[in-house]
Amino acid sequence: MDRAYLRFRGAAKKSRILKLLFVFACRILRKDLNQKIRKELPKAVETFVPDDRKKDGKYIKKLEKDIIENGFLYSVSPSEYFLLGFETLNDREKLSFVGDYEKGWLCQRLGKLRSVKIWGDKFKIYQFFRPYYRREAISIKAPGDAEALFDFIKKHNGAILKEVDSSMGKGVTLVRNDPEEMKRCWDSISDSLQKGTAYIAEELIRQSAETAVFHPKSVNTVRVMTFRTRDEAAILGAVFRIGRGDSVVDNAGSGGMIAEINPETGLVIGDAITEAGEKFASHPDSGTRIDGAALPKWEELLELSKTLASMLPDQKYVGWDLALTDQGWVMVEANSRAQFINQYPNRIGMRERVRKYFYPELGLTKDY
Repeated sequence: MDRAYLRFRGAAKKSRILKLLFVFACRILRKDLNQKIRKELPKAVETFVPDDRKKDGKYIKKLEKDIIENGFLYSVSPSEYFLLGFETLNDREKLSFVGDYEKGWLCQRLGKLRSVKIWGDKFKIYQFFRPYYRREAISIKAPGDAEALFDFIKKHNGAILKEVDSSMGKGVTLVRNDPEEMKRCWDSISDSLQKGTAYIAEELIRQSAETAVFHPKSVNTVRVMTFRTRDEAAILGAVFRIGRGDSVVDNAGSGGMIAEINPETGLVIGDAITEAGEKFASHPDSGTRIDGAALPKWEELLELSKTLASMLPDQKYVGWDLALTDQGWVMVEANSRAQFINQYPNRIGMRERVRKYFYPELGLTKDY
């Protein structure tokens, strides 16, 4: 998105005629975004639109048109359109949110200003931040690494295996210390290894009882979003990520749920929400109350987040995934393009925080 495009988009939000011209131009000139929106649109409609309304062809056609227009004008994905309630918002309310497409552009621009070479590889991130993981991990990247993997699993009585470039909980497998299970695991990744896919095997995190109570089968984590300025590591927001069902991961994209946390107090604010928009004040499996829950050792978590952010002063924005163990908070992963998922549970936008921290760094003086 260059400045001319941004200015055109800003003007289009204030004029019906310019809006029509802008959307028409985007369909032709922004083929990448147009294709992305259209690819994600059917799943969003299937997930969020009630069955009785899906039968109304006129409504669906109008809805899809509105989703596409808002994707161009406000850079929200089709799923965000529903999660953030765009169907009933006015332009001022819509502007308060920062859509995932816009977030991606902001992070891409920050990456061009300063490049840190560890992102996109979980093992490189582990090597850099190893003292804060407080557990062992090894790289698995060749067909000859089977023995090393099996020895690691035996040593730690199990392991978590992840593709080094995976996200949203995809490509994550729990491997138990069982000969048949280890063999099945190796057979399932052998072809991928030969094609160049690399993995990281991690010692299992033993989470504290205080977070396990929400969903014992998954390691339930806190994501803290930081922005590194010249003077500080600012906390932009935080969410509690909780697993569900038989899942061993807590990602909303893999069936889990997220709840917003007040970053000053560590208290959960409101209900948890799933990727499909379901809301829960208490966990549907365990029955544990989520709304109002207090995350333990919150000051320790904030200090850890700021310490991690200070280690990469050239990396402005990061989402840190942290887990609570009996020894304190530990690092799980980090993401240099973490979604602004804290907007979803309570529909409170990130625009003011993005204006304060992202805009000055990128030389932006106003909204577009």
